[in-house]
Amino acid sequence: MIYNKLPQPEFFKDTGQIPEFNDHLLLTEELNKQYQYPEHKVGFGIISLLKGEGKFYLNKKKVVLDSQSHLVVNKASELAVQLKEKNCEPSFLYFHSKLPAIIAESLYHTDDQLLERGDDSVRDFSLLERAHHTSPSLINVFRNLSVIGKSCASFHALKADLLIRGLLEKLCRDNKQAIKASNNIHALKKSTRKALYLRMATTREWIEANYHRPITLSDMATIAMMNSHHFLRVFKQTFQITPHQYLTKIRLGHAKRLLADSNKSITEICSLLGFESLGTFSWLFRQSFRLSPTQYRQQTRARSYAIPGKGH
Repeated sequence: MIYNKLPQPEFFKDTGQIPEFNDHLLLTEELNKQYQYPEHKVGFGIISLLKGEGKFYLNKKKVVLDSQSHLVVNKASELAVQLKEKNCEPSFLYFHSKLPAIIAESLYHTDDQLLERGDDSVRDFSLLERAHHTSPSLINVFRNLSVIGKSCASFHALKADLLIRGLLEKLCRDNKQAIKASNNIHALKKSTRKALYLRMATTREWIEANYHRPITLSDMATIAMMNSHHFLRVFKQTFQITPHQYLTKIRLGHAKRLLADSNKSITEICSLLGFESLGTFSWLFRQSFRLSPTQYRQQTRARSYAIPGKGH
């Protein structure tokens, strides 16, 4: 991995040329003044903010990022940067130009298919090109890369490569799932399927971040910028599940974790997760897992106490 501070505008001398990187490139710096970078073409990568908030213009569309979000950029996309907040710490990670296609092809195809390459879709990551919520584990990866980049130790270079390859593999797997989901959408044009998928994926991620709040179909349709009927139909086509079913699935997943790992009462958990009533929560939980919330907690804790070193 090559580590550098943020580039000056002359870094990309020809803003119309797609950059090629022979190694992973990390550009990061803790700023004490405003920073702007003109529109330029980028390689495939991830843009994040370790601290602060900033505006980015991806293919002329404004994206606002903070420390809880990151932006995936596709190769050949156009990016402009406006960081007007002081004490901001941006991180631009661009992948080795040839590696994404190599990893994607190994994940997408059998050995026989790899001998007859020709699927350009594995080189196109535009279905992921949007702002994503950054999980705590991913925040740690970004921070670790920033620390590692400042070190000259050879084992740190190896660790950086492993972290970056892990990121890249996840993006390739996510892209594979995105391609599969977008192909479920009943639209003739690929461009239409892509546009609709990006709206559905953004809304799905919004659901994951706001599951604890009361959420209506109208709320979700507003995020997708569609009317409720059209949104419901396209979401189900895309993910093979209704928006309400997906919301319930997310809530129940968090319920299992809280029942197993916290001492919160079942009533508290029901309220925290946004269920309408304790009765609804208990019924849905039993329907999904064939146990009541109380039975699940008792069973989980019994197993925990049976494991040596756990419990007492």
